[in-house]
Amino acid sequence: MEFETILRAAESAEASDVIVKSEGIPSFKVHGVWQRPTESQSIPALVVSDWAAAMMPPPLAEQYRREGSVDFAISSSSGRRFRVSLFRQMGMVGMVLRTLPRSPGRLDKLGIPSSFAKTILQSTRGLALVTGVTGSGKSSTISAVLQVINQSRACHVITIEDPIEFVFKDEMATFQQREIGQDAASFPVALRAALRQAPDIIFVGELRDRETVETAMHAANTGHLVVSTLHTKDAGDSLGRILSYFEPREQELVRKNLAESMLLTLSQRLVQRADAPGLTAACEVMVCTSYVRKLILESSPTSEVVDAIKNGSKYGMVTFDQSLFSLFQQGIISRDEALLQASSRQDLELMLDGIQHS
Repeated sequence: MEFETILRAAESAEASDVIVKSEGIPSFKVHGVWQRPTESQSIPALVVSDWAAAMMPPPLAEQYRREGSVDFAISSSSGRRFRVSLFRQMGMVGMVLRTLPRSPGRLDKLGIPSSFAKTILQSTRGLALVTGVTGSGKSSTISAVLQVINQSRACHVITIEDPIEFVFKDEMATFQQREIGQDAASFPVALRAALRQAPDIIFVGELRDRETVETAMHAANTGHLVVSTLHTKDAGDSLGRILSYFEPREQELVRKNLAESMLLTLSQRLVQRADAPGLTAACEVMVCTSYVRKLILESSPTSEVVDAIKNGSKYGMVTFDQSLFSLFQQGIISRDEALLQASSRQDLELMLDGIQHS
């Protein structure tokens, strides 16, 4: 079997993810369900090792030897890009590939609230976060937002990614895309350099350490629009994660900087559709109004942040449960799926029962 055969099969099946394992049969994730292609055979460890050596960018070879895992992107012969997480397991090579879109999707088709894009498009400074667990669609949302900017604003966009996922073609905007490991040593190094490169918008692949967070907040407070991601489940969790990078004695100052720089957060979960095969996004949107900034400054309980989101519909805010409720009302998801994904099952049940009793 050739590696290209696996890539072609993944494209044909519309798989979102692919597992390739030494001495194992490839697995594809299609519409959220793992499956193995018919008539597949186990792949010898030596073959998988050869594939890994051929596809791994040379600058990452030392990191792989030292750490046992690396991330990068590849393209198939058809031009389809895949994000590769390559690692050692049980002394052999394993990899997981994420299929990347051929072109940025439309935010409305992805299920992203219009208030999110509107706030970003009307802003020239501040920190905007897209959050969610692994596989929740953050990359698709980011690429869609950046493409809207590309089509509507004459500006300079610098992306700092690990790895580069979607390659943008300049339209109204000019893009510079830097990949960690090949173009820059780390997120903090690339982000500090970006501030000297006349950016209007900076996309940072992930806020994964203290130094990156500090530099991102500084950039947002000095006239740049910074867009980034966090592997967190909601707005409250995101605020807590950022603060966790700092010592308790520093957190008052961090809260001040965060209150000044934060523009909004979009947290998303992919949920199973009932009206068609596939998944759609349920979203929480928190817009940093003066009241939300006050809650951040005062280190208010997460419950107060949730209440602010729940009561902030006129500012474009929405909770996960409100989003699930709306998806159910539209017939896009089932009642069972809505309750399964709810932040507060009891609260959502009351909302759903209100429909049925009315």
